[in-house]
Amino acid sequence: MGINYISLTCIILGLFTFGSLNAQTGSTCADPFEIQSIPFHQLNASTEGFGDDYSTSPCDANYITGNDYVLALTPATSEYVTIRLENADAGTGLHLLDNCPDANPTCVGADNQSSAGVREIVDVKLEANTTYYIIVSSFAAPQSVDFDLHILA
Repeated sequence: MGINYISLTCIILGLFTFGSLNAQTGSTCADPFEIQSIPFHQLNASTEGFGDDYSTSPCDANYITGNDYVLALTPATSEYVTIRLENADAGTGLHLLDNCPDANPTCVGADNQSSAGVREIVDVKLEANTTYYIIVSSFAAPQSVDFDLHILA
């Protein structure tokens, strides 16, 4: 009986450890990809492999039904920024929120389009010491999208 209990405990602990070790940074607001400084550039990015954790946004509920890539930005000083997606697949949504989608956020800016190309939120003011969430997602089809991300002051 003691061996079975120990084996079961090891299996359960192993599952929890495996799950936490494989959690991908950027999957949710609880573990966003932290932007440390601006300008910021991330080329050849994708929502592939990130979960579909959020299904609503005050910016547009249609363009957050695919996989979600979550970034967080907390500026030290108030500043105006431009958030630009280039080479975005058709159906890509860009959301800028003042809180996580499941925590009653306000839409600070968005650009959601059915066609491929550029998405852009231009010269939006971000307040000092406030965390903003940038979420790249998509219309349900496609589930995952590719893009290049640029954030400029």
